[in-house]
Amino acid sequence: MLILLGSLLCACRRPAAPAATVPGAIEGHIAASTRLRVADHRITLRLQPGGTLAASTKTDAKGRFRLQGVSPGDYLLESDVEGQAAAVSLSVQPGETLFTVLRLQDPLQLVGQVVDRNGNPVPAAVVLVWRTGQATTQAKETSTNEKGGFVIDQMAAGNVTLLVQAPGIGSVKWDPVSLPSRHLHISLAGIGFSLSGKVTSSRGPEQQATVRLGGVGVRTVRPTTTAADGSFKFHGLGPGDYALRAGSVTLASATAKVVISDADVANAALTLGPGEVVSGNVVDGQRKALTGATVVIASVPPDDCPEVLAVDVVGYFSTIALPRGPYQVSARMPGFVAEAPQQVNVNGRPGALSIQLFRAGRVFGRLLAANGKPAVGAEVSVTSPSGPRYPRDRLPVVAGSLPLAAEAAALGTQLLPHVMRRRSVTVDQTGAFSLGELRPGSYGLSARAGDGKLSVAPREVKEAAGTDFGSLTMPVTAPRLVASAPVVVAGNRKLVGVVKDPKGRPLINASIAVSTTLDPTGEFVSSISGAKGEFSFGELPNDKALVLNARHATFGSASKSIGVDDKTVALQFQNPGGIEGEVVDERGRFVQGAQVSLQASDGSAGPAVQMSGAGFRCLGVPPGVWTLVVSSPQVKSPIRQTISVPPGTNAAVASLRGLRLKVVTAP
Repeated sequence: MLILLGSLLCACRRPAAPAATVPGAIEGHIAASTRLRVADHRITLRLQPGGTLAASTKTDAKGRFRLQGVSPGDYLLESDVEGQAAAVSLSVQPGETLFTVLRLQDPLQLVGQVVDRNGNPVPAAVVLVWRTGQATTQAKETSTNEKGGFVIDQMAAGNVTLLVQAPGIGSVKWDPVSLPSRHLHISLAGIGFSLSGKVTSSRGPEQQATVRLGGVGVRTVRPTTTAADGSFKFHGLGPGDYALRAGSVTLASATAKVVISDADVANAALTLGPGEVVSGNVVDGQRKALTGATVVIASVPPDDCPEVLAVDVVGYFSTIALPRGPYQVSARMPGFVAEAPQQVNVNGRPGALSIQLFRAGRVFGRLLAANGKPAVGAEVSVTSPSGPRYPRDRLPVVAGSLPLAAEAAALGTQLLPHVMRRRSVTVDQTGAFSLGELRPGSYGLSARAGDGKLSVAPREVKEAAGTDFGSLTMPVTAPRLVASAPVVVAGNRKLVGVVKDPKGRPLINASIAVSTTLDPTGEFVSSISGAKGEFSFGELPNDKALVLNARHATFGSASKSIGVDDKTVALQFQNPGGIEGEVVDERGRFVQGAQVSLQASDGSAGPAVQMSGAGFRCLGVPPGVWTLVVSSPQVKSPIRQTISVPPGTNAAVASLRGLRLKVVTAP
């Protein structure tokens, strides 16, 4: 298979028009061998820096394309062939027409190994690679194997940016890496520890049992197999909380919790008892088997060690034996959306499951302010009359590059499912918006910009189709629809410090930021703590009291005020808390379809709350006073209840349980 290498073979320019406001144009074609067609490939143009989409088109039957009305500026011209992107940087002058060629070449591989500072392999490290100058939304991603090795295929020649991140061990960013490249040897600053133990049953040591390792902050559950004496071992682990579970054909163990701090753990013991296999198939909207889907089976409440399975060629899946109890089963596949997760009770009477996925639809359009200009930065959300409003993003959608993997990981695993299910976007520079991953049904739109709001009546979205809402107009003319980042006058003040875990030990890979208030959106400089928990900042404002904000995947978030004269600071996390409860009506009956959110005392959003029927659960909550907000199609207005969340003893267990949020339903 071939992929694109963006190369500017010629840049012929027509004379620019005298007026600086006159837009230009870009013309070109794809040059390819006869093995790859050149017709109907998408060409996109993105502003640099930031990567905001400026224009797009498709090539004709001969591989030619033309982009008109291009405003003067610096751009990245991209094309997509069989899912692989290639790009070339261009600078468009007022009124000119620029000619370029994108030439196709054979694909390359990027190969390497990740080790800790002692030279030991680091398995399950996240490896991200993207074309230098592009937004990280275009990144390729993989994980290292048990020997720390990784391979990324289908790369084009040129400069790429490489980011490697292993929770608790460290992160490295290389920019640029030139392709084709030698074998990369990447060393992280931290040390990887090992976790070993033994699996037994009433028969004695269990050989060939499968042991799975998960935990808070673990991106991918790791499997291994026991030896003849029932022993097992995992290596390359950073400090943190982990979950272990073992199973065979008919037996399963309960989930065990293990904490790794600063030494190897060698005494983990798992005992097998009664268990059952969960099996079934995955089908599409026409009940045909889907190959390539992934099935996730998680215990209720979650034990941080889910079963993640790939279905076979006939859409079938089957687990090892699981301990008896309730589970939530869901499936995912690129381009498809699912029904609500199925609830399964493993109780000794197994039955085959059938999970249905639908080809995703999308909605799109343009949003303008009342003065006819693009409503840049306005938020557009999907609404559904047949159910509750989709939750708004936990994190704002912003233009420009995404945070580094180390920073994103420090936001906590509780945020990830919510972010991936987002149903709101911000309008780009041209006023365009697009929301995908929608299952067939009727959807409306809700738009918000400053004090202006707009609601649009529902329209039908069909499977694997797009619905154009056309050009919409907001009832506001405000020239600034998005609050800009704070402007902070730099000084020569320096600040050094250390961040510690709840037991006072140095904490590696915490995300550290400085802001002028407690509001995280006001952060203007950030860093990641080192192997000894250390961090430093320079050129801070001389005459301002500041706030230090820290986030960590295991321990949540923490903040501390910094006085004008402070030059050193120590910040210690508390054990995060958590909440569990249920939503009931005035008669004590469960209320299905309710949505629960968490707000801090300053009104900012807290960690995402997971809903399961009428129940709710939220982990990784910083101890303190919070407000629970309950909304439901059955009530006229949201219900608010203030709670005090105590520190927890375990990051995977709620510290405040048995909450009953009572709503008054409409007569």
